[in-house]
Amino acid sequence: MSLMAFLDVVVAALLVVAIGAAVVLNRRLAALRAARSDFEQFVERFNTAAARADLYRNVGESVNGKSVALINVTEDRSTTWLLLFSIPKLVITGDVVEFTQEGGQPQTMQPATLQAQ
Repeated sequence: MSLMAFLDVVVAALLVVAIGAAVVLNRRLAALRAARSDFEQFVERFNTAAARADLYRNVGESVNGKSVALINVTEDRSTTWLLLFSIPKLVITGDVVEFTQEGGQPQTMQPATLQAQ
């Protein structure tokens, strides 16, 4: 067997291995793309929960054990697109109202508008 024929066989074998690796990689990328929307929803829910927790934390006093409500909630979503990635931003604005029981009549405190980013 000549040297050229041997090199042709080696190159063909490497090409078959490369094509097989490309097929496996393509399948993994397809699975990753399919799971991307689930991951994006998870991150969005996490960011929303964290922003709402920041609203309660920024009230200035503990709300644990108190009868409070978050009202007039607005969510502003924006995305800064950079060359290779994006940076999403979520701003939640709302009023935290505490319900108190004084003299048998339920009363509400003055709402405080808070903003969490």
